[in-house]
Amino acid sequence: MASRGRKPIPANLKLVTGARERRPKESFVEVKPDAKPLGPPPSYFSDELKAVWAELARAAPKGVLTSGDRMLVEQTAMVVMTMRKGWEENEFIPASLSGELRRCLADLHLTPSSRSKIVAPKDSGNPFEDL
Repeated sequence: MASRGRKPIPANLKLVTGARERRPKESFVEVKPDAKPLGPPPSYFSDELKAVWAELARAAPKGVLTSGDRMLVEQTAMVVMTMRKGWEENEFIPASLSGELRRCLADLHLTPSSRSKIVAPKDSGNPFEDL
């Protein structure tokens, strides 16, 4: 079975990475910067899962995780917690669980290779320009 190619990058990350400056003729969908933040963990999370949620939120590049990522952050937190409990109890951790964690972290831009594709937006220039 042939590979379908690279996974498409969300439009808001294309803007953050500076893709518009490199290819100004291509059209990009404008995403408003007022996207809702990730927010607090779900109310049914245990204290341990809430701690993992906070750890993931702190580790993510600023402005990348939004309310649209809540389900994926939830899944990632559960996978991390399952793996940590397995390590503590010296249980067998299947490779599929490890692969799932890697995919989740890559989708959230929490791996070094996926994080390297994000570039901070350039400064607007001189802060005294409006004076």
